[in-house]
Amino acid sequence: MDFFAELGARVAAHWSALDHDAAAFADVAAEALAERPPCEHVDWLEILRQFQRLDRLPAQRPFDPDWGHPSLAVFTAPRFYIEALFWAEGTTAIHQHAFSGAFHLLEGSSLQTAYRFDEQLRAGAGFRLGQLHALSTELLGRGATRAIRAGGQLIHSVFHLDRPSVSLVVRTYREEAALPQLTFRRPHLAFDPFDETCDHRRLGQSLELVRESRPLDHLAMLSELFPRLELAATHRVLEHCQRVFGAGERFAKMLAKARERHGESADRLAAVLIADRREQELLALRRTIADPGQRFFLALQLMVDDPARREALVAERLPAINAREQLAAWGAALSLPAAH
Repeated sequence: MDFFAELGARVAAHWSALDHDAAAFADVAAEALAERPPCEHVDWLEILRQFQRLDRLPAQRPFDPDWGHPSLAVFTAPRFYIEALFWAEGTTAIHQHAFSGAFHLLEGSSLQTAYRFDEQLRAGAGFRLGQLHALSTELLGRGATRAIRAGGQLIHSVFHLDRPSVSLVVRTYREEAALPQLTFRRPHLAFDPFDETCDHRRLGQSLELVRESRPLDHLAMLSELFPRLELAATHRVLEHCQRVFGAGERFAKMLAKARERHGESADRLAAVLIADRREQELLALRRTIADPGQRFFLALQLMVDDPARREALVAERLPAINAREQLAAWGAALSLPAAH
């Protein structure tokens, strides 16, 4: 599309004038998007039409099921590219980026929370424990533009409120200096989801196979595993135990074995699993709900701990209503507390 060719040319010229300084690209991209906001010139439906006709979009990036539904490259250059990300149910994990750039909300609205992670223990390059702190939450509407800075300079999550929400991202390719690209789990965990040495998916698969075919051997195998597991593998096995046993006595016994090996780090992993379960329950509930107000309420439940900040965000989105009463009404409709 002509607009994206013009946008790409503008970004390329400005960045070239700065000798392709990687640290400057986020500001270059954000300024280019702000100078000529794409939401004023592009219809998101036309992007899909172009893709379906297969006549004008550039070659696409490798498919990633978690990055847009779909994600479509609309401009490519040797040092950067522009993509449109479409979201119907999308909620990004808390993450940082191994690239720089900026995003622009082409359609819809989103809730974004920024975080800081204070690392306290590193178990290999791709697995870390510490404390995740929510710094700020903002409501982003159509036309909002924000810079993306590589590495720990930006840790965030985005809850897309409308169907669809469409983001336009101007971004570099992978920046080696910003690796690993960490994902975070409340309240204590940071990990590299692309690191096969701490992924341990096959360990989880093998435990699931034994559980289904030889249940008694499954319990014995778990008891034998914990004394020799490294911390990242312990997390994977505790995830398996929670899924199989729930939060009952058997899980408590397995957690005690993990604690014998890793001390209070095991308790931090257990806190991560509790937070994960709550998050998954809220996201599953959202998939059953079409009402925009109730979806907004679920976003607040997931991303904002401070009741006063929740009220402020409701007042910003719906200035004509009583925010506290509306939160209570949404909570009652969904059988969820408004202030927790």
